[in-house]
Amino acid sequence: MAIELMEVPVTYDGKMADEHKIDLYALGGSLQGIARVLAVSSHFVVTGEYAKQFGSQGVKVYASEPRAKCFELSAIIEFAQQQQLFSGFGGALFGGIIAFVVAKASGNREEMKLLSQRLEQAIRELGNRDQQVIDRMMSTIEKMADALRPAVRSAVDPVGQECDTLTIGKKTDPYKTTIDKATRDAILSDGDVSLTDLRDWEVVFTELDKESRTGKVRLVGDESNARIKAEVSDPAFMMPDNKYLASYAHDQVITIKAKAMLKDGDLDRFYVSDAI
Repeated sequence: MAIELMEVPVTYDGKMADEHKIDLYALGGSLQGIARVLAVSSHFVVTGEYAKQFGSQGVKVYASEPRAKCFELSAIIEFAQQQQLFSGFGGALFGGIIAFVVAKASGNREEMKLLSQRLEQAIRELGNRDQQVIDRMMSTIEKMADALRPAVRSAVDPVGQECDTLTIGKKTDPYKTTIDKATRDAILSDGDVSLTDLRDWEVVFTELDKESRTGKVRLVGDESNARIKAEVSDPAFMMPDNKYLASYAHDQVITIKAKAMLKDGDLDRFYVSDAI
């Protein structure tokens, strides 16, 4: 029986991971979650089916040694060539499924819509042009994403504490999935939570805390005049005379690049990466 292997790097970047170490307890839970997501997703790519029971997939997921300068391991996915539904493993389909599973867990509806279109295209490009079959596969992917939510919650646990980001896939791969603190918080939040894509917002800072790298802002044009929490990852936030400080000190309107978390439809907080 011919066996094929595919390598999927799993990389923790920032914070403790930059010192090539990570809390073992947090890592253990994270890797268990990632293993389930990879096994279920790759089984679907190989067979077109969703295997609900862990261990019943027609693939195996192994780990190779860690690598330096971050904390990175490689997941090795092993599957029998004769099992394949598609010709070739289908990197676009596999990567798209991983990204869709994460987007659904975080409530990022914009990303889900875009990824659904890309997944349909990937299925067509891999040789299946029957729309009924494509619709059935997309429905199965939706069910998989719902069922994998607990695994995703486990996978993202170190983000924001032990590391800044978790990346599944090669960093140069267009199909990689990178999870930051905004995505992690949305995934771990209870209730009706959704996350927007990175976009521009006009705000005025009304509060700043340099030590915690947080603040509060008022959104320009918001009639409620509500103050919204902001977490700032922009390195410029720690510099003297930065735009955030100018906004706070002089009531200046600035444009920030940020993801926003919404709870029950209302803005809950911004995750700011830059100020224009």
